Amino acid sequence: MKKIVALVLCLVMMVGLMSGCQKKMDADTLYQNMNEAMKAVTAQAADMEMDLEFTVSTMGISMNIAMSMDMAMQAKSDLSAMHMDITANVDAMGQSEEISMEIYTAVEDDAVVSYTYESEADTWIKSVEDGYQELTAQIQELTKELNLDQQPMPKGTLTLEKDQITVNDRKCYVLTQQVGGEELKTLLNTYMDKILNKAIEETGEEIDEETRAEMQQVLDVLKNLDWSKLSCKMVYHVDAETFLPVEGVTEITGLGETLNGMIDTIMAMAMMEMDEEAPAFSIEIPTLKMTLSNMRYNDAAEVPAVPQEVIDSAIDMDDMMMDDEIIDTELANPAQPGGSYL
Repeated sequence: MKKIVALVLCLVMMVGLMSGCQKKMDADTLYQNMNEAMKAVTAQAADMEMDLEFTVSTMGISMNIAMSMDMAMQAKSDLSAMHMDITANVDAMGQSEEISMEIYTAVEDDAVVSYTYESEADTWIKSVEDGYQELTAQIQELTKELNLDQQPMPKGTLTLEKDQITVNDRKCYVLTQQVGGEELKTLLNTYMDKILNKAIEETGEEIDEETRAEMQQVLDVLKNLDWSKLSCKMVYHVDAETFLPVEGVTEITGLGETLNGMIDTIMAMAMMEMDEEAPAFSIEIPTLKMTLSNMRYNDAAEVPAVPQEVIDSAIDMDDMMMDDEIIDTELANPAQPGGSYL
């Protein structure tokens, strides 16, 4: 009897050890599981905060600018519906301004209909873009051609914290991904030519060699930049059961140095055509930080329908453009019926 009990205890211990081994996770496996879990996402919601400070200097004058943005977002993965509520603050030269914006999009009869409200205009604006089915087919085709669903961005260096944390009552892994500028440059060089050729193909229009050469020249500027200063660090809090991230923080450094190289090259090219010397210009960006929180997926990420009051009160953008054309015509021909003048 004692031998049987001992054998059972040994079996229990072995099962426990085996289950413990199965639960052990490494950074590469977790990253792969996270990417696989994201493929099954049909809807996503999150809150985002972004902070950006930079200094622009030109001709001996410097200006400090601080920007912050808060956004609540819900969206369908197929782009058939979306809602964003955005508040942005800009501080520059001792002046501060707050802008609020809200956006709804929905698909109606194969058209993407957008409703946009901006606090300063205090008006809902409706715009319509036809060809939703064609657009989604093109996105799917491009994603497949470029293998974006397999490896959306370079893996870089992955590290996994030993201990889990609790976020919103969920046990989470802490996964850090560090991607350097050279890896991002390689990704750019891999995809940009294909994306350019695909975009030209989808326009359905004949593009002359001069225009194509100019577009290629801009791409070459991007591909030949010094990306060595750029670094992107992402920290994910990943649900231990679903492998979906519930929080994420992204910090980008070296962005200013990279942009300066691009600006210098483009300005030099422009000034060369005008046979003038480019003015000194630089931009300093210490860190760009973005935080995603309260991330929800699928049934937990309900995308609100466009409220009826928004639909009823919205002004059609085409009507606004037509009104502008009428005003321009009247100003060009001020004589009005009855002998009066505008």
